[in-house]
Amino acid sequence: MMESSSSSANSPEDDFCFPDDCPDRIETPKIPSPTSCMPEGQLHELEEKIDGANRMLLDLGLSNEQSELGRRILFDGLAGQMVKVKINCSDHVENNTEASLADPIKEVINKKTERKKRSKKKRLAKKKRKHRYKKKKLGKNFLEGFVQLVGSDFVLLQKNRKTFIIPFNKICLVLSKKPYHPHRPQAPLLDIDPCFRRDLTFNFGETVAHDPELIQIFFRIKLSMYLKTFTDEKVTIYTNSEKVIGLLTGIENGHVNLVSDNGQVKEILFTSFCYLKKA
Repeated sequence: MMESSSSSANSPEDDFCFPDDCPDRIETPKIPSPTSCMPEGQLHELEEKIDGANRMLLDLGLSNEQSELGRRILFDGLAGQMVKVKINCSDHVENNTEASLADPIKEVINKKTERKKRSKKKRLAKKKRKHRYKKKKLGKNFLEGFVQLVGSDFVLLQKNRKTFIIPFNKICLVLSKKPYHPHRPQAPLLDIDPCFRRDLTFNFGETVAHDPELIQIFFRIKLSMYLKTFTDEKVTIYTNSEKVIGLLTGIENGHVNLVSDNGQVKEILFTSFCYLKKA
């Protein structure tokens, strides 16, 4: 036995001690097993929906860390849906800071009046039961509405005849309860007037530059340009530190000009622009 093992080890042809009369290998078709019992077309459609839903979840999870491109893709997938947006303005941050500094003082006071508040809580408990189905009001740093327009650097939400225009750089969180529907590019200029089609073909720059809707279709309109469509309309602009109501008269040198009811002109820097509201 020792001699046989040593001889086979020294001969490369006798590796693993295979016998000389080993039968020939029979060729068999190499067909992979199916990955699903669904037809190929339905399986492909399902995989596309799963990939889209996964991208949606990833965009929502990273909504506070996304670039403008990432936010555009996110809101494109939420077009026409109800969303809740958390905005990040410095006045909200300052308010939170002041409240946190005052919390220890309030806590000491509450200890002294705790017994009185217990009786009040019992009385209010009955009232709260009646209104438990009542909708909760949104916080100061939350806005809610249907996604109507996704620009180059902003999103437009509408709800109850109110319009909110929010820059992407002021959004820190996006919440949606509806299922994700992958964005499918449309052809809004498929059926247009032949003369208009000729103008687009031979005078593209001049034709598009004078129409905000065409700019949105071809290039995504910027916030500074879209705000010009609200010229001579009464709007409310929330900045990092105040709320300004007035007639929008123009946009110049990085400022939004508003004229109040008493004729006072207010210039608002784009850098302090938080969001615009129009009722």
